[in-house]
Amino acid sequence: MGMDNNKSKKTDRRKAEAELRESEVTARIIFESLPTGIHMYLLEPGGRLVFIGANSAADRILGVDNSIFIGKTIEEAFPPLKGTEVPQRYREVAGLGNTWKTENTLHEDSTIKGAFEVHAFRIAPNTVVAAFDDITARKEYEQALKQSEEKYRRLYNETPVLLHSIDRGGILVEVNDHWLKTMGHERSEVIGRKVADFYTEASRKYAKEIDPAVKAVVSSGYSDDASMSGYQSGGFKVCLKKPYNIEDLCSILNDLMA
Repeated sequence: MGMDNNKSKKTDRRKAEAELRESEVTARIIFESLPTGIHMYLLEPGGRLVFIGANSAADRILGVDNSIFIGKTIEEAFPPLKGTEVPQRYREVAGLGNTWKTENTLHEDSTIKGAFEVHAFRIAPNTVVAAFDDITARKEYEQALKQSEEKYRRLYNETPVLLHSIDRGGILVEVNDHWLKTMGHERSEVIGRKVADFYTEASRKYAKEIDPAVKAVVSSGYSDDASMSGYQSGGFKVCLKKPYNIEDLCSILNDLMA
């Protein structure tokens, strides 16, 4: 009876070990198949955060064999992170079990360059995983878009032509600096009011007195807007239909100022 029990326990143990190995193989396959880069760190006594592994996606995304970092602290492996909050955040995740997310973690060294979105979480006591994706292209696009918007804003506000934008109800949503100077108003006095309140006979006469050669442009996203369809009778030189790009605006302004 005792021998049968021992035999049964050995069988159960071997079965459990086999299932564990199978589970580890499955986890490894998933780990290696993920398109997201994975870095793993172990928090050692004394606070050393040591790099212990990475998946193949990490090699592809960073363009480097990450095995060269194994055994190094995070500061030794990735010097640009030294002095940032990243190492300490990873230590907190490894020790406390919380999660952390950041964006635009920049690397600038001879090995790795780029911006990354990072999600850090604990998978075992004192073990943290940092899952990351390269967002360099997105950040570059956002920066280019910001610069384009700033360029448009300067062009819109500094052009010596009356410019205003209205919504479908004829409400002013935007006017440029020359418009305000010529019409004799502050921006806070006009935004949100109907354009008809300002383009009266008296206001056109006032504008002509300030600038006899005044050139006004009306812009709207609605072709059936009265101020667009009858823009000339409203005292406008040109109507500019939305949406438009900076090239369209430049072309119209160049024609007006020629």
